[in-house]
Amino acid sequence: VYGPAARPDMAIFRFIKWVMEGNKVQIFGDGKQVRDFTYIDDIVLGTIGALKLKGFHKINLGNNNPSSLSELIYIIEKHTGRKAKMEFLPALPEDMRSTRADIGKAKELLDWQPRVTLDEGIKRTADWMKDNWEWVKETAEICADLGVKHNYTFNCSSNFTHPQFPGYWNDVRWHKKVTSVIRREPT
Repeated sequence: VYGPAARPDMAIFRFIKWVMEGNKVQIFGDGKQVRDFTYIDDIVLGTIGALKLKGFHKINLGNNNPSSLSELIYIIEKHTGRKAKMEFLPALPEDMRSTRADIGKAKELLDWQPRVTLDEGIKRTADWMKDNWEWVKETAEICADLGVKHNYTFNCSSNFTHPQFPGYWNDVRWHKKVTSVIRREPT
C-alpha cells in the first residue's frame, strides 16, 4: 500500500525520494520481480465497503495487476522528471519473485476493485512529496537516525500527524514517537 504521507521505510516512498535527490535507487535482484502495488484510496474504499457486511469474511484487497520494479522506476522517473540512478544488489533469499492479490471475494461481496492505476497513484504520491518536501526529508532523517534502513522494519505511533491529515491514521504515524523497532537478522 502506498500514497501520500506513507511510511518512509516503504519502497515507493524511498524510491521517489532517492530519485528526487539524485541518489542511487537500491534494487535487490534484477528489477524483474513483480509486486502488487495498491494505492491507499483503493484500500480505504474497500475497507469502508467491508464495514457493511454481516458476519465474518476473509477478503483480500489489492491491486491484482502486478508491475515489475523496473516498470515502477520508469513511472517514478516520468512523474519526478528525473532519471533514476540504479544500483542492483544481490536478491534477498526471503523475497518472493512475484506477489498478486486474489480480489475475487472483494469483487463478489463488496462490488470492489481498485480504481487508481499505478501511473496515477505514483503521480499523486510524487506530487504530494514535492509539495511536502521538507516534511518528507524530516521524517526520513528521523528514521535514518533510528537506524531504520532496508534491514529493519518497525511499527510506530505518534500524536503527530501531517497538517493535511489531522487525526488521520495516528496509529501508523512514525514521526516523533517510535513504539518499536524490530531488526531482521540476516540468515
